Amino acid sequence: MRIFIHHSGALGDLLLSLPAIETLRASGDVVHLSGRRDVVDFLIKIGYIHETSDSDSSLFLPLFTGIYDSAIRHFLGGFDKVYVFTVNGSSEFVKHMHSMVRNLWVIHTIPPPGTRMHVSKFRLQQILPHDNFTVTGCSPLSTLTTASIYMEKAMEMLENAGYDFKKPLTAIHPGSGGRWKCWPFDHCKGLAMKLREAGDHFLLLLSGPAEEGELKKGTESLAATLGKGCLHASGLELITVASLLSLCDFYIGNDSGITHLASFLTKKGIALFGPTDPALWRPIHNGYMVIRPNHECAPCENMLSWNALGKYPSDCHIQCLSDISVQTVYDAVSPNFPR
Repeated sequence: MRIFIHHSGALGDLLLSLPAIETLRASGDVVHLSGRRDVVDFLIKIGYIHETSDSDSSLFLPLFTGIYDSAIRHFLGGFDKVYVFTVNGSSEFVKHMHSMVRNLWVIHTIPPPGTRMHVSKFRLQQILPHDNFTVTGCSPLSTLTTASIYMEKAMEMLENAGYDFKKPLTAIHPGSGGRWKCWPFDHCKGLAMKLREAGDHFLLLLSGPAEEGELKKGTESLAATLGKGCLHASGLELITVASLLSLCDFYIGNDSGITHLASFLTKKGIALFGPTDPALWRPIHNGYMVIRPNHECAPCENMLSWNALGKYPSDCHIQCLSDISVQTVYDAVSPNFPR
């Protein structure tokens, strides 16, 4: 049995589909995953998936235009079952896929309006009719592990930065794909300095493609201030980021793809939520604490309808995230590292 899965979501969105994908993968059949190049490259490098393709490949263009050619017909004809993960089950892409594929399953990625169900559970239940999944301690789901060659590279990077592998290694990711989901950088800086002053943490600061401009410059400046007490990992492949995270004792970040990646690799961590709803988007593994503000307006993003994604009130200044104090986060970190 050959299974084709199309999932064009970003890192965090695809990772939250892994419980559903794991169910298909666990059948022992050959699974081909089409998705964003950086994400599927990572999954095939860790041996999680059998075959991959870039969802932006010109091969799939006919599924958007409706002008079919022999290449896409031959490609899709090589699969026994096809699954499309999408926010819009009535899109032109899905309509054209229906016209070409007999055994097609559409997996809606966002719960319907009025349903505050975690997206991983919602997606999994469309494959498994019975409820055997909880948001934390989820099942079925295998852990993600990286090969020794990547782990050795990560350890070398840390050694070169001055890490002696004796102090706790704590990762901080100040960014996110949506700037409106970010804890103010001054707060991140204050937390890093406070952890450094405590003298019992080596810090891993993470910057990715979404953290360009002032946020990246700020992180570079913070790393320079911390000196030998930290490593600033910037612009790295996901496999390298994952290897570094797997060596960490603790993680702190926003509602982001890297936070979800860390939750698969790091036993403990904190996810900071403001405009988005943790009932739908929180990390799915045990050991991760959600810190959110006590604001009546939060979460303000209407995540219950796919066509409202990324929207929040125009007069909102994300005060909810600003009001999460450095001390609040520090107090949540400290019990994990008793002196």
